[in-house]
Amino acid sequence: MFLIIKYNDLKYFSDILCRLFLRGQTVSDDEWKDYAKGLIKAEIARKNISLIDLAKKLESMGVSETPQNISNKINRGTFGAIFMLQILKAIDCKDIRLI
Repeated sequence: MFLIIKYNDLKYFSDILCRLFLRGQTVSDDEWKDYAKGLIKAEIARKNISLIDLAKKLESMGVSETPQNISNKINRGTFGAIFMLQILKAIDCKDIRLI
């Protein structure tokens, strides 16, 4: 099971980034959710890790999540900071690309 990032998702994500960081415009809560979702999906994709492998890595850290639960949380975009940090630690992400 892999997260699939579509071109339209990337374009929408880049539009949010542009508005947020380059133009200083306000961004809605739904757009913040999309930004968080896109950010974590991009980092997982960069590491080329499946959700099954991610679930195993999280399990080794003492975090019990099924691949489906991980997918659901990410796709909602409303996951907490702890979950995000756990994922970033599990995939050995040292840097986060905000733009």
